[in-house]
Amino acid sequence: MATDALSRRLRFDDPDPIDRDAIIPQEEDLRQWAAISRHGPLPLTYLAHFTSRKNFAKLQRRFTRFYHNGFLSRPPRQFESFHSRYSSIVYDLTPKARAMLGDKACPMPPARTASFVHQLMQACFTASLELAKGDDFIHREELLDRNNLTIELDGSKLIPDDVFALRLPSGKKQFFVVEIDRNTESIERNTGTYNTWKKKVADYDAALSGGLKRAYGIPTATILVVTTNATHAENIAAYVKANSRYADRWRFLVEPTFGLNWRMPKALLASAKEI
Repeated sequence: MATDALSRRLRFDDPDPIDRDAIIPQEEDLRQWAAISRHGPLPLTYLAHFTSRKNFAKLQRRFTRFYHNGFLSRPPRQFESFHSRYSSIVYDLTPKARAMLGDKACPMPPARTASFVHQLMQACFTASLELAKGDDFIHREELLDRNNLTIELDGSKLIPDDVFALRLPSGKKQFFVVEIDRNTESIERNTGTYNTWKKKVADYDAALSGGLKRAYGIPTATILVVTTNATHAENIAAYVKANSRYADRWRFLVEPTFGLNWRMPKALLASAKEI
């Protein structure tokens, strides 16, 4: 077993189940695992909000035992952060945990094709929204009768990062389509097949002209862009204003936590509270 200079087990070492006692998941544990299934990999500080257990130290030990017994994983990319030694550990589900969840698992889980930090930013944002809005937050699994988010367009296709709705005081639903952006996509690029905001804006114009209704059964939606840089957000907004027929349906939030020198959030994201 690898240890540090103080003989403490390294938090980024592989599971060591040999001398670990067995642990049986309970309903409270499954409630937290279901949150990972809905949103994606989450830090333990967020998962603590999805249980009635109040002792955080005991919760840490419980998740450590689940990790060593093969129920949960610790995505290794989290330990590449400069701040990782002092951050809450991020957990994701293993096939063993997904099998244990059964029908409590999200029928349309978030994609795992994006980079880890992109997944983490998306998961923390939507989890923050759910916790802040409570029953007024409507998750994509409750909205869509399908197993993916792909919107087929004429000659193109669009895959948003997420879809959700908020229940308004009137009882009506306000729909949102989410784009997570870590300032890695250009506004325009004249060469190559790179994904650019120029292409996305054109595709969203087509989606708002009828593609959303055909794909999701949603008549219209707010395109919610969550990015890490205020200047980048202003540049995208300026391009949208100049080139989209539906510029009034776009909204921009800035969440610097997941910028170049990203760190694990200690609290719910302030950007989510702005909606």
